[in-house]
Amino acid sequence: MASNDQTHPDDLVPAEVRTSTSPVAIFSLAALKPGSSESDMQQTLKSMTAATREEQGCRQYSVHASIQEPGIYAFYECWSTGADLLAHMKNPALQTYHAQMFGNLEMKTLEFLRPSED
Repeated sequence: MASNDQTHPDDLVPAEVRTSTSPVAIFSLAALKPGSSESDMQQTLKSMTAATREEQGCRQYSVHASIQEPGIYAFYECWSTGADLLAHMKNPALQTYHAQMFGNLEMKTLEFLRPSED
């Protein structure tokens, strides 16, 4: 799944996730685009991760780099509600990071998750 500057969060996030009053999570896998700097991406991700973890409703925000395939990143984030996730995606303070991230990464997988029933 590719993202671009024209993608609006309300279009990207399914309705049942947007309106969820219970926790929601996202798992995504992305590849560094050719010509993009791995060190620049690492710095962007470090800054974005720190800022995101301070947001209301953020339960977890983790980014992992593949050991076997340089330039492959796995993202996992969990939010208290769908509204918290949307607020994160629309947060003006993070727009620079989002632009850098999506400008340099190609999304391969994007999965919206909910807690499984015990």
